[in-house]
Amino acid sequence: MSKIANQSEPDYTQCIHGGNLQLKEGRPEDALKHFLKAASLRETVAPTLCLKIARLYFGLKDYQNAGSYCLRVAEDVGDFTSWLAASQLISKKEIKAQL
Repeated sequence: MSKIANQSEPDYTQCIHGGNLQLKEGRPEDALKHFLKAASLRETVAPTLCLKIARLYFGLKDYQNAGSYCLRVAEDVGDFTSWLAASQLISKKEIKAQL
């Protein structure tokens, strides 16, 4: 494994952990920053992370980005639970208007 790959795993885990802590503290904007950083560290973003980001964007009334991350969930057809949750979120009128 390369040095870069070894360094990115702790960073990824720290970003996810930091985002979850920010959520618990009621700071969705800061949580979103952590989760977006985690997503940038991976070539393929996990559907569960895409869904979490989509929900945060939706809560912040950024419907265009919420829709974009919902669509990214569909890229991984193996995670039906995330796909189903994303399909319910993307069907909301606020997101539909942005797509």
